[in-house]
Amino acid sequence: MSLLGKAIVAIWNDIQPEGDDNFREWHVREHMPERLGIAGFLRGRRFKAETGASEYFTLYEADSADVLVGDEYLARLNNPTEWTLRTTAQFLNSQRGVCQIVWQHGCGEGAWLVTLRFDVAQEQSDSIRTHLLRTLAGLPAMGGITGVSLCTTDKQASSQETTERRGREVSMPDWIILIEGASLAAVMAAAEQLAAGGMLAPGAANIEIGCFRVEFSLRS
Repeated sequence: MSLLGKAIVAIWNDIQPEGDDNFREWHVREHMPERLGIAGFLRGRRFKAETGASEYFTLYEADSADVLVGDEYLARLNNPTEWTLRTTAQFLNSQRGVCQIVWQHGCGEGAWLVTLRFDVAQEQSDSIRTHLLRTLAGLPAMGGITGVSLCTTDKQASSQETTERRGREVSMPDWIILIEGASLAAVMAAAEQLAAGGMLAPGAANIEIGCFRVEFSLRS
């Protein structure tokens, strides 16, 4: 499997230019080790954009959705360090989703990742889910693809007001598709097949596609 556990936290953000070096150091030296110190957090990865609207994508993988609404995680979110507050104040255009992994298939971790985030009308969610599960099934067999995942956002868990989030506008997508691969060409080909084949239609809206390369990875 490309993802560990059954739930994820997915975060897209830009950063003020003067805060970029600090952001990278904070992630490596404090923030990601702090998160991976929480029971049930399995892996954290930071990705840098090759193409797309967001400059960075951060992915945390957890044992279960319960971990991501649990007391230990919420205690960290409500007691951020000074470094965390200083760094997140420089975030721009943030999106964050606490998500269940609905379906995934793969053979391992890739160096490249495409994210497709989109919204779905509630009345169309069942038909789109059925459509996606059928059409995504063929992507893992494409050359160079190491994993494909479909995740849905828990709106209540994602919108919890915490000290770390206070004062920042953070939006969230309804659904997320993650495509991992061994090369840029592989993940782009898979994303293009999705887009060209209309695999997200009908009913998907506000579609945003980004292609990222891994910069840092840490396991518990």
